[in-house]
Amino acid sequence: MLEVKQFPEMSWSLSRHKTLMNCQMQYFFTYYLSHNGWLQKASSVSKHAYRLKKMVSTEILLGNSVHKQIQQVIGHVQSEEKIQSESHLVESIRADLNTAYADSIHRRAQWFEKPSKYSMLQEIYYDGSLTKEKIHDIQERTRLSVNHFVSSRTFNVISHNQKVKIVDAERFRVMKVDGINIFAVLDLVYQEENGRYVIVDWKTGKERPDDFYQVVLYVWFLHEKLNIDLGEIEAKIEYLQIGKQKSIQVKQMDIDNMLNTFRMSMELMCGYIEDIEQNKPFGFEAFPKTQNPRTCSSCNYRELCSKS
Repeated sequence: MLEVKQFPEMSWSLSRHKTLMNCQMQYFFTYYLSHNGWLQKASSVSKHAYRLKKMVSTEILLGNSVHKQIQQVIGHVQSEEKIQSESHLVESIRADLNTAYADSIHRRAQWFEKPSKYSMLQEIYYDGSLTKEKIHDIQERTRLSVNHFVSSRTFNVISHNQKVKIVDAERFRVMKVDGINIFAVLDLVYQEENGRYVIVDWKTGKERPDDFYQVVLYVWFLHEKLNIDLGEIEAKIEYLQIGKQKSIQVKQMDIDNMLNTFRMSMELMCGYIEDIEQNKPFGFEAFPKTQNPRTCSSCNYRELCSKS
């Protein structure tokens, strides 16, 4: 039987760090208040936080669906099965989007009771509908993402070069540093004929400065897990909206800076903890909310935040 802990285990990821930096109250809702919110015996406020945590924006949903389809294609490449056509990939993503839309409109009650089984679009929850402009934008971004994926250099390499070996990325999901589990999700790792490793990160959104730090984390995981030189690892970011590939060679200085960020971040996180051993946080009063209205406008917890 799965052990139910009163408080979650302390861990670290780049997304957790960014949440803390963006808004401490959002951080509290995401990593503490929503904990155990899926249990029948959970408090109403924990259930509320968990429910809101499970909501997705159309952009996040699109990114998740694109990544899911890409992983299926990679699986077919590995098993030497027939690869789905571009039109099939587009239709599969649209099916995911349509299901989420239908859940949000017609199955709200079911989502309320089982938010992990049904989908709720953030825009519909707070605004009541999707604008025609938003629908058109998502449709166009779906088309562009798939088109740029199938025409990308990465797809061409893994689907046509039989001497390329795809590596199971699941083995690189967690690393322990200073007793803390650091989590990361690598999209694709493959080894070229010359022995060099390549990490690929698919992006369906715009290019952002912190994309670099995410790649540094991925390279460090591979470097440590396989005990290989940094010079034997190349990282590539595929920006699917614009069809751009960015190649990055990570240096030891970049990893040192990333680890310094991790330790600084952990120090900040521990400052919000009342009991370190249990990872018990202080009350929500200790977690101030951001004063940035742009952050608030895209936050899942607007409803809960206004009641706090």
